[in-house]
Amino acid sequence: MIRAVIFDMDGVLIDSEPVYAAWLEAFLKEHQVEVPDSELRRVAGISSQDFKKKLQSWWTAAGKPYMSGDDIDKMFEKYCDGLPLSFKEIMDSHAEEVMAWLKEAGYMVAVASSSPMKDIEKVLTDTGLCKYVDVKVSGEMFANSKPNPQIYQYTVKQLGLEAGECFAVEDSAYGIQAAFRAGIKVIAKRDDRFGFDQSLADYCVNHLHQVIDIIKMGQSLP
Repeated sequence: MIRAVIFDMDGVLIDSEPVYAAWLEAFLKEHQVEVPDSELRRVAGISSQDFKKKLQSWWTAAGKPYMSGDDIDKMFEKYCDGLPLSFKEIMDSHAEEVMAWLKEAGYMVAVASSSPMKDIEKVLTDTGLCKYVDVKVSGEMFANSKPNPQIYQYTVKQLGLEAGECFAVEDSAYGIQAAFRAGIKVIAKRDDRFGFDQSLADYCVNHLHQVIDIIKMGQSLP
């Protein structure tokens, strides 16, 4: 019996990945760091730790003076701070409806994202989704985030449940792999823009509202 739904954030609750990808491309171009489009697309869904490693490798490959991934990431954050973004405007149109239904129906709700906790808090506060969420977990809490299953194993423990009592809603290959390895049934939100491999998901949906349909139809049972 399913008792909780664990949501990824970027690409699931908010359509932030195209925005961040455009900002990253502009930031790198400003610093004369050339990265192939195919490589930039692979950034969607990776952990903040791996993102910093990518930044450092691109920086080094471009022949730039040495900078740590942390320092380059801080430069990128500062660059992004000056750009306008309304999380409410890029929130999935069904996100609040789905979370409200889950809470009213007695399900627990969690958010497990590779993003830093400060970003998770800001997104959930700005979108008004915070009031529905029982547990928030950030990938920065672990040495290795998605596709490592630890973030999901920890989230399930914080919910006081077993893996088989949870659904995970993901979009990226990394997130789907993490939930799958943790023994959690996965609902993939379909996204063809980044070449995500969603083959490990138990279900694929075009809209978050279909999460309700899956639960109502009793498809959570083995």
